Amino acid sequence: MTGLDNGGIENYLLRFLNHERAILEKTFVYCKAGKFGQLEDSFRLIPNVTLIKQRIGYINIIDHIRLYFFFRKVKPTSICDFTGDFSGLILFIGMLSRIPNRISFYRNSSIRYKSNKLKRYYNNLLNRLTLKYSTQLLSNSYAAIDYFFRNNSYAKLKFGVIYNGIDSKKFLLEKKSINEDLNIPKNSFIVGHVGRYNSAKNHNTLIDVAINLCKSNFDIYFILCGNDVKNNLQERVDNENLHSRILLFNNYKNIVEVFNSIHCFYFPSITEGQPNALIEAMISGIPIVASNIPSILETVPKNHHSSLIDPYDIISAQDKIMNIKENNFELINPVTIQKMYNADEQFEKFTKHLIKND
Repeated sequence: MTGLDNGGIENYLLRFLNHERAILEKTFVYCKAGKFGQLEDSFRLIPNVTLIKQRIGYINIIDHIRLYFFFRKVKPTSICDFTGDFSGLILFIGMLSRIPNRISFYRNSSIRYKSNKLKRYYNNLLNRLTLKYSTQLLSNSYAAIDYFFRNNSYAKLKFGVIYNGIDSKKFLLEKKSINEDLNIPKNSFIVGHVGRYNSAKNHNTLIDVAINLCKSNFDIYFILCGNDVKNNLQERVDNENLHSRILLFNNYKNIVEVFNSIHCFYFPSITEGQPNALIEAMISGIPIVASNIPSILETVPKNHHSSLIDPYDIISAQDKIMNIKENNFELINPVTIQKMYNADEQFEKFTKHLIKND
């Protein structure tokens, strides 16, 4: 993977390795950006997990030779790269190293960078390498194969979908909230968002909605958490003199406490794989307003697609949040979500793919 900063892919792997620690005897987590991150200590607490930070440049031959000798030394039965198309060269080295099981796990349902002609050419090359040298292609949404391998029958033979696994117990058992700590009045209506500051998360629309609603409703508050959120949004919030109403955190130590504190979860992402934060909100019994992009349409039960809107539609977002505030909504049944994303079932599926040797 890229690194160990607090994000969807990283938290997924952390939960998976914790859950399957008794089954997976030896695991190497190779960070190819050459750095770890905020979750390093949490990964180090898992028995039989070894962390490696070694930069692998996309076209650096020396880096790939070094990886080849690493593979030949440790002789893994499986490798799994979580960077989608960018796993192509890694899987090629894995093939040269005679690793029998080579997996590319697509955790996004579309590209997340600004494209141009050269980048498209390079990405198409990596896409072909990934398809050729993988033994399995996995994703947490069907939207990914429709985007990365549209109308490719060979890819579909290799492709499997494994939904995110969420241990619902910790969201249901812990009751502590942070409203009092944040000096939020008892009868306030609180809207929340969890996600790192990134163009895919659409924070520009999110903050527009937050400012508009806070200015027109004295009892509405927002709590926004995620890597670099405070760093990038605090100036605008301060300029609007709403720093006591729109509360920003680069990270929050216990995200369950945030879910226990909010009355609505707003998630206007432009692109996603399968968002853990949205699933966790639904498991916690929180009403949602979210984007109607393909991967989220797949994540949310069909009978609640009325909660989903165009990610840039500020007016509809404000109307739906206000409808929730006024109790004009039907809550998604948390038990349904708990069953869809049951950690035991979903993590077991991934483990079976990792130990597959045929």
